[in-house]
Amino acid sequence: MPRKQVVEDEEEVEEVGSDQESGDISGPKMIAELEQQGISATDVKKLVTAGFHTVESVAFAPKKQILAVKGISEAKADKIIEAAGKLVPMGFTTATELNNKRANIIKLTTGSKELDKLLGGGIESDSLTEIFGEFRTGKTQLCHTMCVACQLPVEQGGGCGKAMYIDTEGTFRPEKIAPIAERFGLNPTDVLDNISCARAMNSDHQEQLLVQAAAMMAESRYALVVVDSCTSLFRTDFSGRGELSARQMKLAQFLRALTRIAAEFNVAVVITNQVVAQVDAMFQADPKKPIGGNIIAHASTTRLYLRKGRGETRICKIYDSPSLPENEATFGIYNDGICDAKD
Repeated sequence: MPRKQVVEDEEEVEEVGSDQESGDISGPKMIAELEQQGISATDVKKLVTAGFHTVESVAFAPKKQILAVKGISEAKADKIIEAAGKLVPMGFTTATELNNKRANIIKLTTGSKELDKLLGGGIESDSLTEIFGEFRTGKTQLCHTMCVACQLPVEQGGGCGKAMYIDTEGTFRPEKIAPIAERFGLNPTDVLDNISCARAMNSDHQEQLLVQAAAMMAESRYALVVVDSCTSLFRTDFSGRGELSARQMKLAQFLRALTRIAAEFNVAVVITNQVVAQVDAMFQADPKKPIGGNIIAHASTTRLYLRKGRGETRICKIYDSPSLPENEATFGIYNDGICDAKD
């Protein structure tokens, strides 16, 4: 996408959300606004150094996390939390007001009309979508397609923003982006420039990348965050039942950070997940289940199960969702990304 067009699209998004209430999730409040509430510039700088770049990030954080910032006393922490609470309403609201805010949710196209129809329009922003399935079911291909589609204007199923890709398995391939971009009528070079990619080498590094991601999102408009895959490094860094509890706690913290980023910046967060066979489920039609247990099940807003079909076709099933009925859709994997299955 040409840079001029990106700027114009970002201005359109800002104009759409400019007349909303102060609690609008369409855009975060910069942390410098805390100075207007009596917080010193020095303390604001300390918060930024610790990884807090928006007022929402402060408001959503527990008090002990604020106290962990070097140079912030308990009295200062209370004052900072109180100031953030004034700028970001976090109390009760009516269902009508919440419904009005839901109107600002952006739905990103997957590249397949049938899949979009199954998802009620596409992948939602301000939510965490989990895509799981065995190898060669299209998880990574879907993520590649969405990295391009999210850069489209909102009226074309995009999010007028950049994409962020955290790669834990070394499966991101920039050369796959060009044919997808050409299919959507976008400039491949500009599309690649608008995708920020990082290779996570261990579970700790994977968590640290989210801190960098928040800083980048505070400076530029992003529409999509992809973590492919979310659980692979946790599986290798923590082994055996003796480390299961520690693994699940770390995974829960990572997922919570992702959920906060989705709410803070109104971005769509997509994570991929691996599956494991249940050895005690020999009489079940499909003995495979996603790993991560209840931790990842409760953290995900929508869970999609992909399985192989005939040839290049794949089947997507709504595994769990608060608003979508259990159903299936068929799509295809081709050189130009995810699209409807061809006869």
